[in-house]
Amino acid sequence: MTGFCSLLAYPMTSEDVTKWLGIAMFALCFGSFFWGIHCFFRSQGSMPGRMRLTQGLGLLMAVWHVACLLTSRSPVVGLRLIGLAFYLVSLFLFWWSVHTFKKVPPTLAFSADVPERIMTNGPYRFVRHPFYTAYILAWVAGVFASGDWSLAVSVAVMTFLYLQSARMEEKKFSESKLAADYTGYRKSTGMFLPK
Repeated sequence: MTGFCSLLAYPMTSEDVTKWLGIAMFALCFGSFFWGIHCFFRSQGSMPGRMRLTQGLGLLMAVWHVACLLTSRSPVVGLRLIGLAFYLVSLFLFWWSVHTFKKVPPTLAFSADVPERIMTNGPYRFVRHPFYTAYILAWVAGVFASGDWSLAVSVAVMTFLYLQSARMEEKKFSESKLAADYTGYRKSTGMFLPK
């Protein structure tokens, strides 16, 4: 018991607080994303192969992020605060997107379904792929929260995969009965960032 009490008496610095907040926010974001893949998005049959690849690479990158967050040594507190802000925006955007689709969730990334409607409510008023934007923000957050700039590689790799999936989804719309409406929607909204 004395060991536990002495641990509580250990004075935490602002660096310690922001470090552990970063780890907690990482866990909230990626726990939410994991829930989304397995409990929210619809699947038509088995998970598409490219989605399995994306999930596998995402897991490897997430382990790398956790290692960097745990071992980070005194990066500038301001950078960690920027990372925390990115995590918060990512969480907000993810759950806003989930709420927008609460009645009929979208299918998993890389699914070969035919689009039935264009979502233009909620965050879809501003970007065409808010789920991917939320994921990218979380990867970027890890770079700032850990202060490890090598994690920019994970941002690039995962963004590339999200871009491939977004392009496939947009191709499905362009080949569907919704093509004309989707063309108009594309003109007014950005892919991952608002216009």
